[in-house]
Amino acid sequence: MPTYGVSNEYSPLRRVLVRRPGSEFENPEEYKKWGYPGKPDLARAQDEHDRFVSILQREGVAVEYLEEVHPGKREPLFVHDSSIMTPAGAIMCRSGNPLRQGEEVYVAKKLASMEIPILFSVHGSATVDGGDTLWLDSDTFLVGHSYRTNHEAFRQISAVLEGFVTEKVIQISMPHYKGRGHVLHLMSVISPVDKDLAVVYPPLMPLSLVELLEARNIRMISVPEEEFDTLGSNVLAIAPRVVVIHSGNPVTKSMLEEHGCKVYEYEGEQISLIPSGGPTCLTRPLHRLA
Repeated sequence: MPTYGVSNEYSPLRRVLVRRPGSEFENPEEYKKWGYPGKPDLARAQDEHDRFVSILQREGVAVEYLEEVHPGKREPLFVHDSSIMTPAGAIMCRSGNPLRQGEEVYVAKKLASMEIPILFSVHGSATVDGGDTLWLDSDTFLVGHSYRTNHEAFRQISAVLEGFVTEKVIQISMPHYKGRGHVLHLMSVISPVDKDLAVVYPPLMPLSLVELLEARNIRMISVPEEEFDTLGSNVLAIAPRVVVIHSGNPVTKSMLEEHGCKVYEYEGEQISLIPSGGPTCLTRPLHRLA
């Protein structure tokens, strides 16, 4: 039986990679470098992360831990960004943020140790964050064009995916929003939770993405403005309509439940709100049942 392979964002999740907060959380200077407010609290971060992981395990997900990380790097916690999973293995990313470059080396070592093939590594002038990519379905792969992910990365990824994507690889131009110093990934504004349902944040959605969802008859749950900063639009599907969201998003939670979703919530001030990364950012799905 296969133990890796992903071709959508909502099929039953069977195996996932995470990074439990470690010594990188103890350095206040690193917090300042990244512009995070307050003082890091490793014990609280680890407790939050353990509770988050327990939700996944409750639903039968095998959890793999990234233990070796780049010395001095602050965000290996967000393991989603260092790689892209395909049906046949991983594509390794190279972040558009110089502070995060090098994280992918340690993720690649971990994947190789689990005998997950590394199909390709973006290189040269190409930069891409995993958060700018998603499988809309098994036939369609989306790549955001953002301040983290450029045209050359789209060209390289498109060439690699020719053998897997039966329809197309589509580039989605992301809005400027707050500029280069602020992260706005494609998955900041859309989270598929079933083949015909996605959680979205309309004010920052590119028109081309809205039209694509409409053309595919994918219904949209619109996150209200007051729940965007609390990560309401960042939703992890453990299975079709079984999801994990950050707590403090009651409107989004209610709408998900109205659409037949089972909703798990987690508290993540240290691991999600302060560094601004939700449950999809905290996980790299390695295997979803096709």
